[in-house]
Amino acid sequence: MFSLLPIVFLLALVLAFLGAAIHINDQWEESIVLRLGKFNRLQEAGLYFTIPFIERAMTVDTRVRTMDIPTQEAITKDNISVRVDAVVFYKIEETKKALMNVDDYMYAVRQFSQTTLRNVVGEKDLDQILEKREEVALAVEESVDEVSQDWGINIEKVELQNIELPEDMKRVMARQAEAEREKRGTIISSEGELEAARNLSEASKILEQSKYGYKLRELETISDLSQDISNTIIFAPSESLDAIEELSELRSKEAEEEKEE
Repeated sequence: MFSLLPIVFLLALVLAFLGAAIHINDQWEESIVLRLGKFNRLQEAGLYFTIPFIERAMTVDTRVRTMDIPTQEAITKDNISVRVDAVVFYKIEETKKALMNVDDYMYAVRQFSQTTLRNVVGEKDLDQILEKREEVALAVEESVDEVSQDWGINIEKVELQNIELPEDMKRVMARQAEAEREKRGTIISSEGELEAARNLSEASKILEQSKYGYKLRELETISDLSQDISNTIIFAPSESLDAIEELSELRSKEAEEEKEE
């Protein structure tokens, strides 16, 4: 009786051979093909074939990817201990370099980024780090990118995520912030008082120039005195005061005329 076992075995062998020989790269993937351990060619997106047991394909993702940098203990230029972490955005630009110039490109970028982050923080004061985070991140980006070019990797961007300070430093900064707020409040209050004083001065000048100014002051004085019920207030008739003022003005004119004669 004819046996199907050899046919099944042969068919399975052919399928396994085709499975090992046929490859498909997505649009964002790129591969290098090694033949007997040596670089042979670069394969971009689409269908391609390799020779099983002789050729081997290695594939990478060429999209922009992110890499978290673990929290690093660092000492600033003014000897303050801080904890800093960051995120790196990178992209493989040259697949051959990324796979052949470095054993593990992700590990290499992460380790070098950690070291660079500590070094950059150590070159700056705490105030510079807190106020100019973008400059610190840019310095890390430029340093890492310079080295990673040899690995075929382009550093797109580096961002600082968190900057943690010691508890005693947090308390000091909180006190400084409170003192600054009080200082600003005092300045605003002083400016308000100065403006009020200017307004009072202008009002006083206007009252002095008006012949009814003394009457307004008289009314203000009466209002203030009337707050205390123990005070006894004696009013002079306003007509008498007017007559006295007219006599005073007349006397002044006569004195001036006598001097002129």
